[in-house]
Amino acid sequence: MKRIYTFLAFVPVFLTLALSCAKTEGLKEGSVELSADVVTIGADAGLGILEVDSSADWYIENIPDWCGTVRPSGGEAGKTTVRIRGRFYYETRDRSAVVSVVCGGVSKQFTLIQTGMRSITITPLFDESISSEGGPCALKIESSFPYEVSFEQQQDWLEISSSDRPVDGILRLNASVNPEADRSAVLMFSDPQSSYIQKFKITQAGDAAYQDRASLIEFYNSTGGTSWTRSDGWCTDAPVDTWWGVTARTVNGKTRVVSLSLEDNNIKGTVPESFGRLSCLESLVLKDNCMSGSIPLAVRQMASWSSFDAATNIYPQQPGYGFSYFDGETFIWNRSTKSNPINVVILGDGFDLEGLRYGGRFDQLVQEAMDGLFGTEPMASFKDYFTVTSVAALSEETGTGVLAARNTAFGTYFVDNVSVTMNANDSEVYRYVAKAGVTDYPATLVIVLIDWPERLGGVTLSYKDGRTMSICTNGTTGNMYGLKGLMRHEVVGHTLAKLDEEYWPGTRVLQTYLNSLPVEQAQGKALNVSSSSDLSQVPWKHFIGVKGYESVGAYLIYDDRNDPSKGLWKPEPLSVMVNNNDHFNAPSRELIVKKIKELCGETYSFEEFIANDRLRGSH
Repeated sequence: MKRIYTFLAFVPVFLTLALSCAKTEGLKEGSVELSADVVTIGADAGLGILEVDSSADWYIENIPDWCGTVRPSGGEAGKTTVRIRGRFYYETRDRSAVVSVVCGGVSKQFTLIQTGMRSITITPLFDESISSEGGPCALKIESSFPYEVSFEQQQDWLEISSSDRPVDGILRLNASVNPEADRSAVLMFSDPQSSYIQKFKITQAGDAAYQDRASLIEFYNSTGGTSWTRSDGWCTDAPVDTWWGVTARTVNGKTRVVSLSLEDNNIKGTVPESFGRLSCLESLVLKDNCMSGSIPLAVRQMASWSSFDAATNIYPQQPGYGFSYFDGETFIWNRSTKSNPINVVILGDGFDLEGLRYGGRFDQLVQEAMDGLFGTEPMASFKDYFTVTSVAALSEETGTGVLAARNTAFGTYFVDNVSVTMNANDSEVYRYVAKAGVTDYPATLVIVLIDWPERLGGVTLSYKDGRTMSICTNGTTGNMYGLKGLMRHEVVGHTLAKLDEEYWPGTRVLQTYLNSLPVEQAQGKALNVSSSSDLSQVPWKHFIGVKGYESVGAYLIYDDRNDPSKGLWKPEPLSVMVNNNDHFNAPSRELIVKKIKELCGETYSFEEFIANDRLRGSH
């Protein structure tokens, strides 16, 4: 995959003075001399200096609108320093104006130039790196200025073969053969009229067989190879396929490592980044050793894997050892086959390296959350509509705070000593959400999990721009359904389907709530509750009388003791939105399916819903 690199920069404040031969003797009445014919100012409100030497009073005219200040713009006879300041300029082309200095009927002109914002786009016309075979290669250049190009440091394997420097065109290079490891050179693109410099790094791949051998040697040295149980042939001049545990075969004329099996071999340490260079590796077995740290992303994403079952081949190490996620590492738990899937991003707060160990507490909580999300209908039937990605976040401290945040990745904490309400640093949360590659934040279900069994915490935070964030602990105190129940209630109920509580929070005022309910329901929210018990008026009236939904009616949530006609009703006696149990009532199931269909761009119909509703007829 080719990458395009675009660089933008303001030219630093500078001054270019094209000095003219000023006459210094015999100044006559009504004469004026200037120190320069051209004054140049930078795009970032740059400053230019002009010396005016006049025989009488003088003033400056024809100052362009884009010029910020000219001080002074006039004065008495003698020598005066004029400071010319530009405005910020965001275009890439230079602009200029002819300005006059008038003295006693005599006019002297100079050209005022403001340079445009410098930009250069450099697109390599090769893959991620130049082939080890060398030869001609090129960069496509799109520049807003006539540039000069040179190497940051002297090297002898890459040369610039173009004699011209195209502002828009191809810069041609030539590389020599590389028989050893990867190497790189840095090109510097500079503007001769300013101090603007942009660097561009070019890498040439090393010889594949050489790099395979070098990567194995680095692995041996970084994992205590001299203490391995078996290391026959390692780091000798013998062919690598004779080294213990190494299998190689010829690929494109080179002897390449395709398998490495070092199970239970007393290997200690971490997998080095250089393992990513074993680009033909198809199988890797490192289980039952004493390894730790994180597996480099380049290793996990290698395209050549044919039997890379990390859960059985790598993760299980000897007791007390194990691999951990690195900070920001992503893992896809469920991949949708839909063209427009619903994204779920699961983060963890208060997990140190031990908590982020593969198969450790973070993984266990993510799995528990998955069971809660997709363990009941209708979510179980629509799991294929969701792509679920976890993002590991490394914390200095574990757990969460009460009244104040601990030193954790997202600074979560309980807002008081008794309730389930929590808060977090939302900007940090969404910085990690971005690592999952999602862009439509309002349509993304964001979940922050906390390993805190001491206390149940569950809240959905909503933002004006449509974003939501559910913060949940794995506590069961106060609710037997724990984290699974919170996934159903907070994420599926509140966040996805916009369902309201089907119990009465003591903090609410009934009349205030009833006044706001029509507005909420007009926005598609709280359609699982009704301000009327009249079955012809409830939002779920289309279920009344339908075979299989005999339990759907109007059941009291709360009413005004002085006026029982004022109250709030729900569709069924028990549901997830009452106590986090494992059953969504029929109208809530419909609202969930409607939202899923809407977010995935599919058409919804009530007839299709009841035909596919697996809980139809259950009570």
